[in-house]
Amino acid sequence: MVEGYRDLYAARSSDGLHFGKAQKLGAGTWKLNACPMDGGGQAVNDGKLTSAWRRDSDVFLSADGEPDRKVGTGRVVAQALTRQGRPVVEWTTDGGIQARLPRTAAAIELAKPGGFVNLLTLPNGSVFAAWETGTAIETKVITVR
Repeated sequence: MVEGYRDLYAARSSDGLHFGKAQKLGAGTWKLNACPMDGGGQAVNDGKLTSAWRRDSDVFLSADGEPDRKVGTGRVVAQALTRQGRPVVEWTTDGGIQARLPRTAAAIELAKPGGFVNLLTLPNGSVFAAWETGTAIETKVITVR
C-alpha cells in the first residue's frame, strides 16, 4: 500500500538479484487504507507479465504493453496462463465463482456455490481449479484450446 492506495506494482529483474524500479499495474487506483485480504494473480510467459486483480468491486486483467480492462465484478481473484500464455481468470461473487477464459467475450459461471478459487497450470497446458463450497473442496480441469 502506498499512501493509502491499494494498487499493485511489479519490479523486473534479469538476473534474480537486481531489480528495477517497481511500476504500477493498471491505470486506475483504489483508495483503501486497509487490506481487504484479497490478492490477485501474476504470471510470466516469455518475459511478458500478465496480472489479474481486484480494484474495489471490479476485477481487472492487464498484460505488458496493454491497458488494464475490466473482466468482471467480484473479489478473491486468481489467474493462471495456458501453455500459449493466454490468461484464465477466476473470482468469487455472492453467487459462486465466475471465470473468464481466453477468447471469450463474457464471464461464465464455474461453480455455484463456491469461493476462494486457486488455479494451477498443468504440464499439458490445461488449468486445474480448486475452490471451497462451504462444506467441501471441489476441483475441475479446464481445457482451453
